[in-house]
Amino acid sequence: MRNLRKILLPILLAAATTQANAEVLIGVQQERSVGVEHAKLTIVYENNGSSSVSIPFNSIPNTLKDGRLLSDSFQIRAIDGTTPAYRGINVNLTQDARREVVVLPPGENKIVTIDISASYDLRSGMTYRISPPGVRYQENKSTSTTPRQEGARNYIYAPAPFIDIVAPKGESRATPQSGQARKITSAATRCAPDKLRAINEAMPVARKLAADAKSYLDSLYGFEETETSIIATFRQTPRYTSWFGIHGNPNIVNPVNITVREIIGATATRFGMLQQPSCECPTEIVNRVNAWTTPGINYLINYCPNFFSLPNDVHSESGSKAVTIYHEISHFDDFLAKGTDDYDANFALPSEASDLARTDRDLAAEHSYGLEYFAKNAFSEE
Repeated sequence: MRNLRKILLPILLAAATTQANAEVLIGVQQERSVGVEHAKLTIVYENNGSSSVSIPFNSIPNTLKDGRLLSDSFQIRAIDGTTPAYRGINVNLTQDARREVVVLPPGENKIVTIDISASYDLRSGMTYRISPPGVRYQENKSTSTTPRQEGARNYIYAPAPFIDIVAPKGESRATPQSGQARKITSAATRCAPDKLRAINEAMPVARKLAADAKSYLDSLYGFEETETSIIATFRQTPRYTSWFGIHGNPNIVNPVNITVREIIGATATRFGMLQQPSCECPTEIVNRVNAWTTPGINYLINYCPNFFSLPNDVHSESGSKAVTIYHEISHFDDFLAKGTDDYDANFALPSEASDLARTDRDLAAEHSYGLEYFAKNAFSEE
């Protein structure tokens, strides 16, 4: 289900916004044929400024060949207040893909068409208010091929407009998922013996990573006895601050702190619930993705070929098998905790995830990449 708090993205990025000669405008319209309306949207990202811009590739909606989105990237709500279930997929990007950008020269645009019904369960005849994802971008001042610099905070934010559509009859194509175990029977989904061995060798490392993350978080909490009461304490550390911000008074109930503890605890618990792994990897994502999951099919991780070339060292800058497994397990949405969100890979780099923790703890608490960096203790002082 779409996290509508992403509407806050323009606010949280305001502190990192600069005035520049670049201006990205986002337009959206519904596709129509003669006398027929569809649940397809055409989205135009146009550089209306005088300088070229770099837009994170993954912040622009991408799909599989069957139309399913690679991330739950649209804000969508029915007029009765309900939100349709997301039926796309969630991908774990390679380190290179996390840095990939689209360079848009002045006056040029990028156009994508998305069939909303392929990724969201729309009800026939229901009116939906929909907005594609806004994008962060950087002005390239020296050359049109200037890459995005990690850690730079001169981002500009381009919001996307909302559009109202009525879901046509019979238009919904999203495949319902029951959460039941999926049978791994076809040659496309079964893992070869050597790949199963690699997954099984990485699993104890991932399990320990999860257990250590939970144990570390638990160790930050304590109690002090006074003559009249017992006071809860919290030890704020650089590791916690980097990925979840300032905790605040532990004696005051805070939903963000509760969410962080629930997700980290649930991720450590789910290892015993995992299904038999799948090695299905659609060709359109094979070069950019380590692994992926499908909302509604809990405890199943699909591994791509890139996964098997990753090292086992959890602190490797190129990523690792164990960290990938940890990231994917955090996505599952079950009775233990809400699943994490990729936020359209807008904050996939360590510096960006840390900026998110600094500017909006509410979003950082459910951020899959930030959770990953917390578990591996990326660039903290501890």
